[in-house]
Amino acid sequence: MPNGEHVAVKRLPAMSRGSCHDHGFNAEIQTLGRIRHRHIVRLLGFCSNHETNLLVYEYMPNGSLREILHGKKGGHLNWDTRHKIVVEVAKGLCYLHHDCSPLILHCDVKSNNILLDSNFEAHVVNFGLAKFLQD
Repeated sequence: MPNGEHVAVKRLPAMSRGSCHDHGFNAEIQTLGRIRHRHIVRLLGFCSNHETNLLVYEYMPNGSLREILHGKKGGHLNWDTRHKIVVEVAKGLCYLHHDCSPLILHCDVKSNNILLDSNFEAHVVNFGLAKFLQD
């Protein structure tokens, strides 16, 4: 970014304009863009055209929990850190399930969808399968 901030960009296939999927994408962007919680990866912006949809998220330098536990990074999390991560994920999900409007069910909680910031704080990401519930 021009200010030196690092971001993560996720590319999604484009949908035909006016389709119900296109409307759903726009509704999700509006909802996710309003979420402000310490343990949910923040959507910073998006770009959408006839070829692709790009989602711009805050960058998580320590990658996914899966990479830490099972990948090249080697699984070197002590039990206190693991417990802290579980509690942080639970706090993020609790916010989505009880305090968000509309309420959101993530529907795909797994180690790939838990990202870790520079302090190993957990952030839930990837709302592609999420269900948005009306109040």
